Amino acid sequence: MGFLHLVIHPFSMQENKFKVYCVYCTNYDSAIGCLLEQTRSSKELASFLIQCQHNLEHALPLSSQLIKPVQRIMRYHIMLKVMCV
Repeated sequence: MGFLHLVIHPFSMQENKFKVYCVYCTNYDSAIGCLLEQTRSSKELASFLIQCQHNLEHALPLSSQLIKPVQRIMRYHIMLKVMCV
């Protein structure tokens, strides 16, 4: 078994789980737009989300947290590219 196979095999075994990322990334822009629209039109929702952020001691708002899966999937590509060069 070659090095490339050893690197790629674990990812290929999780292919179905990566499909969730595809759906998430595809809908990310729409979700952020919806979140911003809803928080602008509802002071109650905006206050609730801010309160949740403070209660959970998160430095960043929900909209910033939602980008993490998109960033994570991009790191896999970069990591594999570096490992296989």
